Amino acid sequence: MTDRPFFSVIMPVYNRAAVVGRSINSCVQQDFESFELVVVDDGSSDGTVDAIRSFKDRRIRLIAHERNRGRGPARNTGMAAARGEWLVFLDSDDELLPDALAAIHRRAIAADPSIGGLRFMCVDEEGISPVPAHRDEIFEYEDYLRWLDVAVKVETLPCARASTFPAVQYPDSHATERSYHLDLARASRVQACTDVVRRYHHDVADRITVTTPERDLRYAPDEADDAREVLRKHGDAMRRFAPRTYWFLLSHATMSSFMAGRRMDGVRYALRAGRITPFAPRLYAITLVGLFGPRRLAQLKNFWRRTRAAA
Repeated sequence: MTDRPFFSVIMPVYNRAAVVGRSINSCVQQDFESFELVVVDDGSSDGTVDAIRSFKDRRIRLIAHERNRGRGPARNTGMAAARGEWLVFLDSDDELLPDALAAIHRRAIAADPSIGGLRFMCVDEEGISPVPAHRDEIFEYEDYLRWLDVAVKVETLPCARASTFPAVQYPDSHATERSYHLDLARASRVQACTDVVRRYHHDVADRITVTTPERDLRYAPDEADDAREVLRKHGDAMRRFAPRTYWFLLSHATMSSFMAGRRMDGVRYALRAGRITPFAPRLYAITLVGLFGPRRLAQLKNFWRRTRAAA
């Protein structure tokens, strides 16, 4: 491939031998052909690399981490290697819908130069996401925060101009990706598009959204560090334009700090959250159980998750 592709589809993958072919097929079968697929294997141990190498399409590029570092570092590796003008972030257990890249291309070439990111809608067995649905609008930073504060479901297909990297990167850890989207929204305008381009799957047991006490404890220091950094960079704006999101972030920082064994940090975050919402039984429970030890708090969090799933 000598010409620069328009898109670099960035796909981090970890132990997805059984399903990664589905995601790759959804890319290589697109009618829009000016793209490369940068697959970053994040230290898989289940034959994922062999499954990827079984595809002979010249647009597929495989990069392998020697050890598991997290989805954020894998995406950063993919962005650093990307040659496309726009970056499309696709998880290895999901699919691009037919004609997705053509729809994204139409939006990208029409986008004002001040727009650094595009957000597209997705679908799963429960319906459309995000909720509320996008309305073909352009978010300034404050608009994005206001939208975040009322959103019930936030799952999208995110895209970004390649030129936004390396100024805007994902966390170099196992932390979630919230900081990337906030940083991008502050660095540039973001366009929310009504096109539905991604199918979101829930059929992988160990996907990142399914937590266990062991996983929560292992990644708690990363989450606590990330929450502290997000509060430092975005906390003041959140308090003004997204107070609900700000409170939940303080609650998350409380839980992550306690699970990381940082009791004093956990108490400080709990006090900040308590000043906003004095009567919050969940926050009291997190603080009380957290004082008894990280493992008990991780077990409580897992109990809450199972209860929500069964509801």
